[in-house]
Formats: sequence, structure tokens, C-alpha cells
Amino acid sequence: MIPDPLNIGIAALFFTGILKNAVNFTIGLAMTRAGVIAIVILLLAEGWHVLGPEPRVLDGPRQAVADQAVEEAAGKIPYDKTIDRVAVINLERDVTSYITGALRSKIASTGRYIVCGKGFMARLREKLNLEPGQAANDPDAIRAAKNMGAGAVILGSVPELVQDDNSAQITLRVRMLRVSNAGEMASIEVKKSLSKSIISPGFLLAQAREKSVVTRLALWAMITIALPLLLAPIVRRVTRRDSNALNLMLLSAFVFVNLLAALFIVDVGLQTITGGIILVAVLALAVVYNYAICTRINELSR
Repeated sequence: MIPDPLNIGIAALFFTGILKNAVNFTIGLAMTRAGVIAIVILLLAEGWHVLGPEPRVLDGPRQAVADQAVEEAAGKIPYDKTIDRVAVINLERDVTSYITGALRSKIASTGRYIVCGKGFMARLREKLNLEPGQAANDPDAIRAAKNMGAGAVILGSVPELVQDDNSAQITLRVRMLRVSNAGEMASIEVKKSLSKSIISPGFLLAQAREKSVVTRLALWAMITIALPLLLAPIVRRVTRRDSNALNLMLLSAFVFVNLLAALFIVDVGLQTITGGIILVAVLALAVVYNYAICTRINELSR
């Protein structure tokens, strides 16, 4: 179908008018003081985004071993019913702030304390991909926690976070101080090691985290598709008995394995709405596929 020249001309005039208005608006904005300031800020922001420091991140194995250490350390934080809020100060030598953030989230998830949010400067440094800055000493940490309205402050250090060809290791030291009298409520040291082996669940999860969500979903789909096919002899043996209870147990076993694979490989965050939607979707797909393939295997075996 050949476009009508009249319609083409009208469209060209319409878009030309829009472009002209946009150019005039930009020129008019640039002629004002506020416009000049806005343009300079935009240029500086874009320049920083292109030329500024890249964000520092931990690789999969070090994230995995750090998560293990944080979970143990958070579990050892004592509960004091007289304290409602705690502040978590950036840990010394935590140059990516990953471990501090994970510790803050883990303590908050226990529900024992309300964890104060990050300060303005900490958020600004994070946005600008800057190092978190020097860790606070005891008096500075207590002063900062008092300003946040916290009854206790958690601080510490990460003296070791390394990896070699065989493993990743971390040493995490955490202290909890009472703001009112600077008394020490807890002193915790956790040492963890993660074997970099294909039979290590933690290492496999760490490797999966380094892949994109699409890649992880594709891997999950391959496992889901292959599982009943590889176990076809068992499927035929069970379905030949014509027992609804056994068939349901078989289907439930396949779906349970698919669920574990989704949690382990896809690594969906169950605490988020997106993670919950993904989990429900993969479960629905697993139920439909396993039912269909087991039925098909049963039909071909008769």
C-alpha cells in the first residue's frame, strides 16, 4: 500500500512543528539563569556518569561467603527489649558497602529492631560510586547513632575477604554498643569459607547469581524439561499402576524439584512482589508441563 502524499505532508508538518517548538523551548530555557544552571547540572551529571568511577561490586563467590557470615553474625546480635532502633555504621574495609547493607537488611528482617536508614552522605557516596569513607570510631559511631535516634549502634570490620582457586574466605567482626553509656552489648567474630567446587551448593548459587535472569530462567527451563524425560522409566512404572495417589506423589515430586531449582538457580527474592510473581509463574509452568509430559509418557508406553 502506497502512502498518501497528502498524509505524508501533514505528518511532516506536524513533526516539524513539534521539533521547532522543542528547539525554541530549549533556547528560551538556556537564556534564563535557572535554565543555564539546569543545563550545567545535566552536563556535569552526564560527564560524571561517563567519566566517573565505576561501581565496585563483589563477585559471586565472595558475595556468597559474605552472605553466610552476615547471616550468622545477625543471628548472634542480642535482643534488648529496652531498645527499639539500632544504627548500622559502615564496616571498616567494606569498600563496596555490600556487607554493611546485607547486615543491615538481615537485622531488619529478624523484626527484633528497627534499623535506621543510611545517612545523606552515605547515600550520596553510593550514588556517585565513591568509596564509603573511613569507618567511624566508637565515639563518632555513638554520636551518629544518637543523631538518628537509635538506642544502640552496630559497627565492626572485615579484616579478611579473599579468594583463590579453591575457596573464598571471610572474617567478619561485629560489635554492638549501647548509645546511652557506650557499653558493649556484644562482640562477634565469624569466619566462613566457601569451597569453589561443582558439588558445593553455595558455589553453584554464587555462579548462578553472576548470570542474567534470562540465562538463569533458561537453565531452570532446561532442567525442568529434562527431568521427567531422564526419569521416563520411573514415570512409566508408576503410571502403569493406575493409582491416582501415586501419580499425585510423582507429579508433586517433580514440581518440588522444580521449585528447589527455581529458588536455587533463578534465586528469586521471595520478599519482593516481582520475586513472588516469578515464583508463581514458574510453579504454574512446572505443574502444567510435568502433568502433560507424564501423561504423554504413559500414553506412549501402552
